[in-house]
Parts: sequence; C-alpha cells; structure tokens
Amino acid sequence: MHARALALACAVLAPWGASAQPADPVETAARFFEAAQSRPCAEVWAFYSAGTQQAIRAQVHRRERERAGAPQKEVPEELHCRRSGQLKKGTARLVRSHGNEAVVAAGFGGRQVSSNRLLPGRIEWNEELRLVREGGAWKVALALPKVEPAYPQLTEVGPVDVFIEPVVRGLHQRLEATSVSRAPRAGLEAVVRDPEGWASVLPSFKAIEPLERAGELDRVRLSFADPSTPVPMRVRLSAKATDPMKDATTIAWDVEGDARAPAYMRGRWDLTPNTDGTTRVKLTLVIDPRHWPEGLFSAERMANAVRDLEKAALKAP
Repeated sequence: MHARALALACAVLAPWGASAQPADPVETAARFFEAAQSRPCAEVWAFYSAGTQQAIRAQVHRRERERAGAPQKEVPEELHCRRSGQLKKGTARLVRSHGNEAVVAAGFGGRQVSSNRLLPGRIEWNEELRLVREGGAWKVALALPKVEPAYPQLTEVGPVDVFIEPVVRGLHQRLEATSVSRAPRAGLEAVVRDPEGWASVLPSFKAIEPLERAGELDRVRLSFADPSTPVPMRVRLSAKATDPMKDATTIAWDVEGDARAPAYMRGRWDLTPNTDGTTRVKLTLVIDPRHWPEGLFSAERMANAVRDLEKAALKAP
C-alpha cells in the first residue's frame, strides 16, 4: 500500500516534459502542441527526436557560417519553439501507426486577417504531426528541409568554410575560404594593408619585393617555394574605411601578363564587418591549375591562410 502511494506521489511530482511523456503517441502529440503554445522553449525542445534536434542545429550552424553582414543570434532550442493557433481540446487522434512511427492529427483555431475583412476572422484547420519511438518514448519528428551548403564542394575546416572549384581542363580554378573572426578590426586592417602581412599567409609564400608603381597601382613581386618563378603582381587597395563598423576593406592583386604569365594568379582579401562587432574574413584565389603544384591550395592550406591572418591581427599593435 505504501509502495503504491509512493509511486503515485512520484508520478505527480515528476517534471513536466519529455521525461514524463507517456507511451501513447496521441497524448504525446497533444502535450507537445500545448507546450509549443505556452511552455518554455527548453521543454518544447525535449519533445523533439534526436534527428530533429540535429537538423535544427545544422540549420543554425549553416546560417551562422554563411551570414552576410547581419549578426546571427539564433539558438537551436528556440528556432521551432512556438506554433500558431490554439489547440482544440480533444481533437488529437491517431491517423496511422506502423512499428516505431506514428502520425497524429489535431484541430486548431485562430484569427486571420483577410483582404475582405476589416477585423481578423476566426478560422480553423487541422495539422498532422509525425512521431517516432526513441528509448521507449514517443518523440516529435519535424519535416525539415535538408540543410545544404551554398556550394556542393564546400568543406568545413574548423571555423573556416573552404570552397574549391573542380578543375576543368583549359579553365581557371576558383578557391574561397571564409570565416567569422572576432579579432579586432583594427588588427585585421593593419595586416591587409601591410604587403608582407596579406601575402605572407598565402600557401607556399616565400618573399615579397616592392616594385615601381604603375600609375595609381602598387606593384610587388611575389616569390613562392613552388613554383620558384617570381611573379610580378599589381595591387589594388580600397580606401581607408571611414567607419570600420560599416565599411568593408578589400585588397586585390592580379598577375602581370595575365594568361601569358608563367604562374597565373589573381586574388583578394575581403573584410566585411558584422553589426555584432565580428568581421567576415574571405580569401579568394583564381589560379591556372597547370601552373601550380597539385594539392598546393588544399582546403587545409586555404583554411590556414585565413586562420594565420587572424593570428597576425591579434598580434598587431
């Protein structure tokens, strides 16, 4: 008798959420719909299957790495936390069930503004929810689109995204490496405005030598360990940023002689500020793959160039 009373007390005092979910998919779905209308996001998150949680994290991860200027403050647990409409009590019902999967439908009501009404009108609709059994409990499995990077050839090397275009015979090859840096913007600026700074982190870099200017363009001669032929380059540098929190900084270089050069390369560094104080650092190279050793511009080497630029910025005065 005492054991039964103790079990009942434990059931009443157990925390509301995934740990207290019943084995019934209908009741689990109803509790999930209710939670998504009023409960803290952490409790809603506990209803999701492991696959759904992983997919949501992947969404946030990819948006963070591909953001273009705006700060990304998404939290995975809060991305799919709220649902519109009010659950109609008692409408949750099992649509179908097979093995460890089930589909539950429920009715909802709410107000919607339409073009032919001055005031919001009341509407009702039905929604279906897929659930899967994990660890003896039913979990919600959202139908989320598969997260794909901007480029199919994109590789994540630590915090750096690297895109290496496939080699096509007779065409130049494009390579990009990007990362969001928390190094001081002044330090990043100092490195890209220093000829030895922006060049010394390039793969296989050996030396840089200033040459006579060509009109408004600086000229330098870059030497690499491989290939060993020095390459004269024209250098363009964007104007000094009047507001480092808003203005982007770019330094670009291209080989003299263009396609006739013994080692063709053009490239650029771009520093683009984000409104949260971070900076998107991007290295772009375009090469003739016939002129450079295979594997020289690997994903790891491109990522190291971006990381080394950031390290140099952290040491800048």
